[in-house]
Amino acid sequence: MTDFTPVRLRDLSRLSAAEIDALASRLHAAGAVCYGTDRIPEPRDILALGEQLGLVHLDHHQCAEPDGVARLTAREDTAGRFIPYTRHRLRWHTDGYYQPDTQKIRSFVLHCVQPALDGGVNRLLDPRLLYIALRDENPDLIQALIHPRALTVPAHAEDGEERRAEFSGPVFSIDGEHLYMRYTERAIHIRWHPETEPARTRVQELLETLPQAGHLLRLDAGCGLIAHNVLHCRSAYADSADHPRLLYRTRYTDRARRPC
Repeated sequence: MTDFTPVRLRDLSRLSAAEIDALASRLHAAGAVCYGTDRIPEPRDILALGEQLGLVHLDHHQCAEPDGVARLTAREDTAGRFIPYTRHRLRWHTDGYYQPDTQKIRSFVLHCVQPALDGGVNRLLDPRLLYIALRDENPDLIQALIHPRALTVPAHAEDGEERRAEFSGPVFSIDGEHLYMRYTERAIHIRWHPETEPARTRVQELLETLPQAGHLLRLDAGCGLIAHNVLHCRSAYADSADHPRLLYRTRYTDRARRPC
């Protein structure tokens, strides 16, 4: 089982060599690492934390602030059309599954400023574990999921203007020396290649039955998560009227690593 005991960090903006080693070794082993700090960070501290792990190329998507940091909270503005900015359940996915290869999301950081009153629990799974389970069961499942048109995301338009072109790609691919996974469980605005159906069904089953996918993670205030773009989901949540749930999130096209 993945160890999600937080690595204690004294100052997110100035990590010690020992802190960097602790974060990097867990990232390498499990694809994700939790941390905790007693200081109250600003968004700039989250950016500084990422930079110390080689994360410098931010994904400036439309719901992020100009600094590249997204404030994940239930919103009533246009961002509220997107599930991460609601209190609803988030199904299993990898971030940026709808983006082309030139904008692959390889890492993300989540920092909890204020937890939900109830719920908002995450589950995480290293895609390598899912790949191994599928391969060992039936290599044909992997062949279906590496099809170049396995998953298609239709074009997205707003007010008659195309904001994102249609994109097709494999679920599993090799990105440099690493396995990369592009996946979503959502049923709308997604097209799956007909040959992927048995593999897609088996993926959904494994995400509910693999022991490693059953570990629950609820970030408390001051705790965060640094991850390669692992599979993750989130339960629905309820807010406190005075202290709504708030997380800072940064997404990167870089892969987190130990600096040279």
